Amino acid sequence: MTNAMADAIEAPRTEANSDLKRDTEADVERGVENDVGVTNEGMTLAFIGDPKSDVNFRWVELIYIEVFRRLNIPFHYKVYPPSRASMMANSGRVDGEAARVADYGEKFNNLVRIEEPIVSTHFSAFSHRADIKLTSWTDLKDTSYRVEYRRGIFITEKRLSALVPSDKLTIATYPLHGLKRLIHDRIDIYIGAEFRIIPILKRDEFSDAKINMVGRLETFDNFGYLHKRHNKLAGLIAEVLKTMRSDGLMQEYLTQADREFSLMDGEVEPSMWTAKWSLPC
Repeated sequence: MTNAMADAIEAPRTEANSDLKRDTEADVERGVENDVGVTNEGMTLAFIGDPKSDVNFRWVELIYIEVFRRLNIPFHYKVYPPSRASMMANSGRVDGEAARVADYGEKFNNLVRIEEPIVSTHFSAFSHRADIKLTSWTDLKDTSYRVEYRRGIFITEKRLSALVPSDKLTIATYPLHGLKRLIHDRIDIYIGAEFRIIPILKRDEFSDAKINMVGRLETFDNFGYLHKRHNKLAGLIAEVLKTMRSDGLMQEYLTQADREFSLMDGEVEPSMWTAKWSLPC
């Protein structure tokens, strides 16, 4: 950790939130559950990518490590497929999820959004057909395209189910499966997060596949979500994130994650996510 990170100023808080933070820290140290639902075991968030092998989730891990350090709360994560992560968080078996789109909570009523975004994600369409070009989701309406997306990704399910007939819409367990179906002409379009798909397309097995991005459909802010028992804690985390962003730590952690993975891979593979910036009013 750099000196700038270690010396970063904590978030300015209202008097009420300052009192809540002090009470939270004291209760965690005593090992009792407090007003924000935290014990000395700390917080465990579900990740849908592994920070050990995914530069984007390494970035998210670094952000949350600092967030919970400032709140004096032990932090842990567990990696699950998207659908499993949803179930674990919504049922309260883990304390929340690290990064999902803004309207994710519409489907999972037990989750509370942290009202400060973590990162942004680009959702795009990929195809082996040179004649397909898309500029928006609505370009899929009234077409005969066979479209596939990844299981458990709420926003693509929501968008596509309103535009693509059910007999033309399929679901892949993993992005790799969908891209292979493109190679074998079983689908026309695969839609998903660029940060997931582009690294896969760089593998040797896809070198001659001629799969290209045929349209960026939407860019989403990603937010952390907590189980509703941590409703008060969500506000504290949002304040910490705002200060970290204004101090430039989001970009610094992004650079750190990219550097770590470039040392592992022998070449720079920049994150497909982008840092969110706070602009002066």
